[in-house]
Amino acid sequence: MALVLAVGIAPGVFWLWVFTQNRRHRPRPRRLLIFTFLAGGLATAPAAGIEWWFLGDEPENQLATISTFAVAMFVVVGPVEEGFKFAAVRFGVYRSSYFEEPVDGLIYAAAAGLGFASVENVFYAVQFGSEIMFARGPISTLAHVVFASIWGLGLSRKTTGQGTNVGLLLTVGLAALLHGAFNAALFHPAGFLVSFAIVGVGTLVFVRMLRRATADSKFKLKQNVPELQCVYCNHLYRMGDPECTWCRKPAEEAVGAIHCSFCSGVNIPGAKYCAGCGDYFVSRSFSWK
Repeated sequence: MALVLAVGIAPGVFWLWVFTQNRRHRPRPRRLLIFTFLAGGLATAPAAGIEWWFLGDEPENQLATISTFAVAMFVVVGPVEEGFKFAAVRFGVYRSSYFEEPVDGLIYAAAAGLGFASVENVFYAVQFGSEIMFARGPISTLAHVVFASIWGLGLSRKTTGQGTNVGLLLTVGLAALLHGAFNAALFHPAGFLVSFAIVGVGTLVFVRMLRRATADSKFKLKQNVPELQCVYCNHLYRMGDPECTWCRKPAEEAVGAIHCSFCSGVNIPGAKYCAGCGDYFVSRSFSWK
């Protein structure tokens, strides 16, 4: 049993380690990553209960038609599993001060997806033997990362004020749609190639998004550069920028509260350090280009 457990969770733990090695800027606390991984794993319980309630064993029945299986994947499995993975992040680490830029959304969504996939892998290994991990481990585990990264980026955009509730729901819907397509394709003998293509292309896109989000990180100078609120559009821009990055109006740095880029705390004008986290601000002007 210990071997089956190890084989089941090994792919998820490995990919979590790979995707969290990018610690060049602001490191994400390991406790939050582990918590999100475990929350994603726990999300399999209610998801499995709802799927069983609606579907029973029918989708796995060899007599089920392709159309029946596809409907089950698109209508039930995709939305339910992505919905609970999303909830594991939205009502957990999303409320933390460490969730505030696109790279955070991608990393924490990946952690939840890997936790969900790891528990699923254990169940499959118990039911069909550890040999199934040679096929399921590399593909299905990464598939959960690909699907979760869609709504993970949506959560990040919502945090930075660039997204809306409707847009966020659309990202969850898109993730559920791709999830359903991936599962439905596996039912057809020739569908493995389609599923492999979804995961392959999705992984490349995820890595590209991760690199771009890291390059655009506001912590890339490894310094706490505070933000000011624009007097024209009320959005935040970095101290030292000649103009607001939102409305392109000239910066008015002499007035307004200072917003800490580390904990998002609001400080009085002219503050030299954050009253919330105690981190010192960089007051000199510089270019982010």
